[in-house]
Amino acid sequence: TINAGFRVDDPPHLICDTVRNLVAEMRLGDESDFGPYVQYLLDQRRGQLPSAWSEAGKRLLERVLEYGAGRDGEGTLPPFYATEILDVDWRGECGGSDDPFEENAAMLVIQRAEDDLMLPIYDFYNHRNGDYLNTVSERINKERGQVDFKVYAASDIHEGEEINSSYNMCAGCGGRADNYGTPEIFMDYGFVEMYPQRWIFKEQDFYFDLSEKKNESGELTGDIELTWFKDGRPQSSHRRRVSVRFFVHQIVRIEGLKQLEHAKRKQVPEIQHAVPAYEWNTIWEYSDALVDAMKRAIGANGESPGAGVADEDEDDDEGVCYEGDESARRERKMLPKYDDLDDESDDEFYEEAPYEYTLSCNSNLLFPGHKIMEEFETLYQSVDYFVVPSDGDVCLELDSVVQTCTKYRPHYHELGMDFPARYIDSVKRVLFVGGGDSMLLAEAIKYPDLELVVGLELEQDITRKTFKHMYTQPFFHDRRVQWWFGDAVKSLRLLPKEYFGSFDLVLVDLSETVASFSVSSHLDMLEALALLVKPEGIMVKNEWRYLDKLSGMFKYTARVNMRDIPYICDQAMTMASNKVDFMNHIPKDHKVDRRLLGAHVDIDDRFFMFHDYQKNDIHPHSSCVLMEEGHESDLEHEKSEGIMMIVNAENATEPLSPFGPVLECINASMKEEGLNILSMMSSPSNDNGIGETVVIFMREGYVTARTWPEKNYCAFDVFLWARFDKHEAIRDVVLRAVGTNDASYSDYRIVTGGMLGTESWEEDRDRIGPRFAQRKACKEVYPDEAKEGDVDLGEHSSMLDAVLVKVIALVQDAGSGFIVVCGTKDQPCKSLAVIKGNVGDAEVTALWTCPGIAGEAQHAEDVTSRMDACEEE
Repeated sequence: TINAGFRVDDPPHLICDTVRNLVAEMRLGDESDFGPYVQYLLDQRRGQLPSAWSEAGKRLLERVLEYGAGRDGEGTLPPFYATEILDVDWRGECGGSDDPFEENAAMLVIQRAEDDLMLPIYDFYNHRNGDYLNTVSERINKERGQVDFKVYAASDIHEGEEINSSYNMCAGCGGRADNYGTPEIFMDYGFVEMYPQRWIFKEQDFYFDLSEKKNESGELTGDIELTWFKDGRPQSSHRRRVSVRFFVHQIVRIEGLKQLEHAKRKQVPEIQHAVPAYEWNTIWEYSDALVDAMKRAIGANGESPGAGVADEDEDDDEGVCYEGDESARRERKMLPKYDDLDDESDDEFYEEAPYEYTLSCNSNLLFPGHKIMEEFETLYQSVDYFVVPSDGDVCLELDSVVQTCTKYRPHYHELGMDFPARYIDSVKRVLFVGGGDSMLLAEAIKYPDLELVVGLELEQDITRKTFKHMYTQPFFHDRRVQWWFGDAVKSLRLLPKEYFGSFDLVLVDLSETVASFSVSSHLDMLEALALLVKPEGIMVKNEWRYLDKLSGMFKYTARVNMRDIPYICDQAMTMASNKVDFMNHIPKDHKVDRRLLGAHVDIDDRFFMFHDYQKNDIHPHSSCVLMEEGHESDLEHEKSEGIMMIVNAENATEPLSPFGPVLECINASMKEEGLNILSMMSSPSNDNGIGETVVIFMREGYVTARTWPEKNYCAFDVFLWARFDKHEAIRDVVLRAVGTNDASYSDYRIVTGGMLGTESWEEDRDRIGPRFAQRKACKEVYPDEAKEGDVDLGEHSSMLDAVLVKVIALVQDAGSGFIVVCGTKDQPCKSLAVIKGNVGDAEVTALWTCPGIAGEAQHAEDVTSRMDACEEE
C-alpha cells in the first residue's frame, strides 16, 4: 500500500504524510513500485471533488447550500464546508502547497484512501449500501506499526455480479453510519450515491434512509421508501413543524435558483459558460437529490406526502371524511404558496439590509433621490413604499409620516420586543397591536418557548404590501400566529375571555390618537390592553409620553431611550408591569438571534438605556370596582359585531369535483359541533378552472367554500355573528373534509359587523371581551403589594420629605448605612430626622457644616484655610 509510513490509529480527515508519499510515487510514474496503480490514478479526471472545482462552480454550489448563512459561517444545508477541503485540510492542517499536482494528490487521498491507506485493487470496488453491499473489509493493526487489510465476501457473489464496498456502513467505519451520509459522500467522493441513500439533517433533527421498494417477489416496484433511523425526527410536534418549514423554504429557494440559473445559462454561448459542464451537471444532480430528500421528509412527517412515501406510524385517517380507498387519493402537491417573491426571504433581506449603527440621525427625514415603489389609498390612510437607490434602503410611509425603514428596523423592533423580553423568564404568549409590517412578529417568532402570538392590525394592505416590498413574512401558515384584522377597538371586545390576564408581553405600536380610543364606556384602548397582561407580564408602549399613563395602571414602570438611531435620532419605549421590578430584576438572555441588542448594547449593562423608573402606588382602577346589578356590560346589546375567519386549504387530498361528498361531510360534522344549519346554496363551476361555490347558512353565521379542483385548493370564509368560540372547530371540520393537513393551510381573522338579536347573545357576551368580572379581584390579585413600600410620613409632609422617603424605600440593602450632609449644628436638619425615622437600625451619619465657612464661604478670600481648620476640628 501507499501509506503514511507509520501506523495511524486516530486518523484525521486528511492524512498529510500519505499525500506526500503519494506525490512521490506519482512523480516516479511507471518507475514506481506501484506503477500500474499510479498510472491509473494519473489517468483519473481531475477536479472530481467540489473543493477542487473552478471558482465559479464552487460559488454556485455554495449558493445552493446557502453557504455562510448557517452557524459559524457554514451552510444551512449539508454537506457543510463542501468546498473547503483544499483550504482547510491540505493548505491549513498539512501546510500543503498550491501546486496543482500536489493538490490533485490530496484530493485522491480524500477520495480513495481507506483512512491512511491507498489500496490497489480494493480501490476499484464501487460504493453501494443495502442489499448491494456484498463485501466485508477488516483492518488489523499488528505489532511494529504493520497493518493487514482483508476483504472477503459477505455473501455469495455470482458471476457477473458487481463487487461493492461501503464508505459509511463498513464493519470498520466506526461512527460514520450515524453521521455520514449521501451529502458527505458527495463532498468526499464527488458523486451522488445510488439508492439506498442516507440523509442526515442535524440542525433539523431529521435522520432517514431512502431505498427502492420491493414487492413480495423481491422485484423493484419503482417506488421509494423512507425509513427513519436513530431518533428519526424531533419528538416535539412544534419542532417538527419548524423543521418542515425550513425544508419548504429551502425547496422553494433551490428550485427558484435552479430555474434562474438555467435561464441565465441559455442566454450565454457555451464557450462563455463560467461553470464547466461537469461541475454544472454534478451540482444540479446533487441539488435534485437534496430537494427530493427534503420533499420526502415533509411527506413522511405527515405534512404532505408525495407518491410512494411510506411511513406507517403517521398513517392515521381518524376523523377524515373521504370517498374511496387510499389509492383513490389525489397525489398531493408538495409546497404551500407564499413563495412568489422574486428575491430573498425576510431573513435574507434583513441580513443584507443597509443597516448601520453609527449612521448619524436625520431628524428632518430627508431621503434624497428616493423613488416610489408603490403608493395607494386605503379606506383609512395613504400608503407609500419608497427606496433610496444609493443604498437600497426601503421605507414605509403612512399619511406622509415615515413609519419604518430597513436602516433602523433593528433599533425599533428589537428594542420593542427583545429588550422587555429580557425581564420575562419564558416568553410563551405575545400580543401586539399595530405591527402590521410583521416586524414585531419576526422578533417574537424567534423565541423557542413561544406558544401564541396575536397581532391586531387595522387592515391587510400593510401586511401584504410590506411582505412584497420588505419581505417580512406574516406567518399566516404558522399555527402559533393569529392575525385579527379590523378596528382594534372591536377586536379587543371580541377576544376570548381566557386571553385576558394571560400574555407575557403586550406590545402597543399605536399613535397617540388611536391609543386613547374608547373600547367601552369605562375603558380606553390602553386600559383594555392592560387587562391582557398577566401579573408577571409586561406591557410596552412606543414613544415618549406614556410613563404617567402607565404609572397609573401598573406598579412598576420604566422608560428606556435608544439614541443614535438612523434618521429618527432616538426612540423611547415605556415598560410597565405589576410584578416585574425593572430596577432590581436581573435580565435574562434568551439566546435569540439579534442584530443590534447584545452586539452594540451589552445585555449585561442593565441601565444603559434607562431614562426613568417609577415604583407606583396603585389605587384601584375604576374597572376594578364591582358592577352593580344590571350595569351595562362591556359588550352592549345594541352593538353587533362579527368575526370572519379566512381559511386557505391547499394540497387537498379529497376530490373537490363533484363537491357533494365533501359538503355532506362538512354538514354532518358541523351539526355534531352543535351548529344550526338552515340551508345551502351552490353555483356550478366555470371554464376558468374555478369549481363549485357553496354557501352554508347557519343560525350562527355562514360558511362559503370556493374550489379550484385542478390546483387541489379550496378557500373558506367562516363568518360568525354568534358562537365565536366555534371558529377553530369549523376550521378543523372543513380541513378534514378536503384532506388538508396542518402544513398546508393558513388562516387569519377579520373583525366586522355582526347580527343583532342572536339567541346566544348573553352566552357569547360571557365568553369574550374585557369584562368587569375579570377585574373584580383586582385587590385580591396583589393583596400584599398594593401598598408595599408605603410609609407613614407623619409630620414630615412636605414634598421634599415625601420624595426622600420614597428614595429610601427604593434602597434594597441599607446595611451599609446612610450619610446626610447638613448645615451647621445650631440649625435643624429635617432630612436627618426623616431618614433616622424610616431606616430602622441602619447606621445614619451626619456631616455638619463648619460655622466658619457657612454663608459667605464661596466669597471669602481665605476659604481654603478655613476649610482646613474645619477638617482638623
